[in-house]
Amino acid sequence: MLMKLFFLFFVSVLLSGCIKGESEIFLLPKNYTGYVLVLYNQKWTGAAVKYKRGKRVYEIPSNGIFKTRFLFEAGHSDFPKFYYEKIASENRIPYKMYARNIPVDTVVAFGGTVTNYEAKRGNGVVLESYYIGNSSQIDTIIEAADQINVERLSD
Repeated sequence: MLMKLFFLFFVSVLLSGCIKGESEIFLLPKNYTGYVLVLYNQKWTGAAVKYKRGKRVYEIPSNGIFKTRFLFEAGHSDFPKFYYEKIASENRIPYKMYARNIPVDTVVAFGGTVTNYEAKRGNGVVLESYYIGNSSQIDTIIEAADQINVERLSD
């Protein structure tokens, strides 16, 4: 499963080519572990667009599902930055690109898989998925995220 996610992430990076996307900051509830699902272009129920220091800011609720009015941007940018509660070095959650680098004893952010869903009303739903946990938690978190009915969540 982790290799499949890595492959999807790698392909999405390759396909994005040289297009420059905006940098992202994720603010998570204190000590949160679990999935982080970002649903883009949610005009009616999405959180307002928010920037800090020129970077998109996503304030993730305790259920891990964040709806935003931001449009999804294909393209490369810096790796996303993850923090607990506020942007401060002591609250930083390390990001790992490769599953084999996820430690047993440290919580990290992993993922960045982008999926397009065809919604019931003809609106395309773009979902970006990340996982927050240590190596023994990640597989369970991914399985839980796979059970979410994304189309039901969208505008």
